[in-house]
Amino acid sequence: MNLRNSLAALALFAFAQVGQAMTLSKETTLADGRGGQMIAVTTGELGAAGANRSTEATFSNFQPRADGGRVDGNLRRDFSREGRDTESVLSGRLTLTPAAGATNSAPRVLEINGLTVVRDGEGPEFSGSVSIDGQAIPADRLPAAIRKLLRRLVGLSQL
Repeated sequence: MNLRNSLAALALFAFAQVGQAMTLSKETTLADGRGGQMIAVTTGELGAAGANRSTEATFSNFQPRADGGRVDGNLRRDFSREGRDTESVLSGRLTLTPAAGATNSAPRVLEINGLTVVRDGEGPEFSGSVSIDGQAIPADRLPAAIRKLLRRLVGLSQL
C-alpha cells in the first residue's frame, strides 16, 4: 500500500470515528524541469457519508512527457461523492502543442464543456462534450488519445 492509500485509509478511519466533515485546502505545484509548471488548487469538504471538492489546475508551458509536447491553459474538476455514487465534472480550455518535429506540429485547442462522469454502481456514464479546434465531440465518442490525455492531466492535478 503506498503512502497516498495509507493516508486515505487513515482519514476514512478518522471520519468513521468522529462522524464530522473536514475541510480540505491544498495547493500543488509540479515543475517539469524544462521551465513549465502545473499549479493545482483544491478546496472542499470530506466526510464519512460524502465529499465535495473542486480543483483548479493551471498549466503553463507544461511538458508532462519527455517528447517535448506542451500543455497550456486551465482545467477545473468538481467532484462529489454521496455514499458509493460519484460525479466528476470537467471544464476548461487547453492548448496542446506537439513536440518539435512531430508529424502534425500545429497546436490543438481543447474546450471542455461540462464533461461529466457519473459512477453509480453500474459503471461510468459520460455526458457533455469536448471541442477540438472548434469541432464538438460528445463525451462518449472522444478519441482514445484525448481520453488518455484528460485522465493523465486530471490525475496530475489530484496529487
